[in-house]
Amino acid sequence: MFSPVAREWCLVVRPRDEATEDELSLIDLVFEMQEPPFDWERDGSDWLVFGDARHSVRRLEKAVLHALAESDVADAVVTPLWCGRLDDDTGGYSFPPWVGEQLEEPEPEPVVSPEEIAWAVSVKPVTFFGWPRLREELERLGRTAIDEDEHRIEIGARDQPDAQALLDQLRDAGLIREGDARSLNWFRRWRVRQQLLGNYAAPYDPSQSV
Repeated sequence: MFSPVAREWCLVVRPRDEATEDELSLIDLVFEMQEPPFDWERDGSDWLVFGDARHSVRRLEKAVLHALAESDVADAVVTPLWCGRLDDDTGGYSFPPWVGEQLEEPEPEPVVSPEEIAWAVSVKPVTFFGWPRLREELERLGRTAIDEDEHRIEIGARDQPDAQALLDQLRDAGLIREGDARSLNWFRRWRVRQQLLGNYAAPYDPSQSV
């Protein structure tokens, strides 16, 4: 049995009206064969994919669409995916009143661009249940996550004063239990740029990876 925290988010993968039977069968196969597997189930003609409270629903959506794209069926589903969040009062999911059209404001530009990231701020929420609030605050602040695992999340910063200011903001808001900051060597900065920009923003120079 899944706990509520393990299913904090629900993504609805809905086939387009013009999707063929072959495409629908292939979507089924994508979910059945995915490794590591998604937490998913069928609901009528839809596929429901669940995500836990520790992780970003946007990353989950990207992972789902990437898996579908690898089998050439990403165009057979309605995008962006319909995203719902667990409602503690009703025990169900709260969805926006739309599917397949982007009504939200576009994401703001990050406070620190990928090219400017030279420090990493590593933080851990006050409790396991604090992941959603921490992520919402980082998004509100225009901060970019550069790495994460089930215990911590790393956020990019411009320099030491910027990193310290972020730590102070999160501590003052009561959102983190632990936090520290460190500078990134040249190679790590290059990898961050590659990760965030999706390309080799600058050639790797081994002489500077110190």
